[in-house]
Amino acid sequence: MADPTARRARWHLWFSLLPLLLGCDPASGLDVPRLVKGPSPEIPGKFVTHSLITTEPESAKAFYGYAFDWEFETVGDGRYTIARSNGRNVGGIVDATGARQALAVPVWLGGVSVPDVGEAVAKAKSAGARQLLNILDIPDLGRIAVLSDPEGAVFQVVRAVGGDPPDTAASNHAWLWNELAVTAPDAAARFYQTVFGYRIDLIESPGAAPYLVLSRDGQARAGIRGESDESSKSSWVPYLQVADLDAALSRVRSLGATVVAESSGAGGADAAIIVDPSGAMVALQHASDERALALGFRGFSTP
Repeated sequence: MADPTARRARWHLWFSLLPLLLGCDPASGLDVPRLVKGPSPEIPGKFVTHSLITTEPESAKAFYGYAFDWEFETVGDGRYTIARSNGRNVGGIVDATGARQALAVPVWLGGVSVPDVGEAVAKAKSAGARQLLNILDIPDLGRIAVLSDPEGAVFQVVRAVGGDPPDTAASNHAWLWNELAVTAPDAAARFYQTVFGYRIDLIESPGAAPYLVLSRDGQARAGIRGESDESSKSSWVPYLQVADLDAALSRVRSLGATVVAESSGAGGADAAIIVDPSGAMVALQHASDERALALGFRGFSTP
């Protein structure tokens, strides 16, 4: 497996591939399904899409299929694969093969719901973000744009056709949380508050670093964890719910993943950050209650 540290060091180059990865030409054959089948309320501030950008889609499908029992359906011209867990869509895999440069580094790209993509882009740019992909209308999916925040973390803004998936209890092997690791957490929180209207809550407990929770309309949507290593790349990391963290880690290690950090949190939360065999970072979490979502995502240590 390629050195995950070297891969992460090259993340700043992957944005040059976005026009090809995400299908800037709506007629190019990129077939992405609706987020919901029928009309559904919009939920601004919620992470509603997760897409794995990779040059190794078959390897990714093998890993996530064996590790988390995901099922897959490749659609359109073959560049996009729908991922499902227990019959529910959990995201997609975008085939980056043949992109302009050979530096496409696998990454999970999260998309946040907004009522107006153009307005969100304008707010983000005025607050120091860089727009990486022009506003794009994708049939059936909706309107999107891709940006990097002032620290370089990449994210997507989305206004979906038909509304957003409703909030439901996290199920096994589905997305549970989204977390930003950054060296300047307070500044990052203010940026995302400006763009998405989040409320910022500080959680402190003895012996643990402060943790910032981003909420909107009374619902926690994401967290921000301070990163002490100044050389670390700021990035969003999505969390998958697992029933048994030890069993999940044993399984992903057997499939070639690397465990880069582990945490035992308060309130029944246990988490680990892994790098999958292709180099994409994702976290696994066992959370026994909602409070663990805020209390458990910090204090990681290298195994």
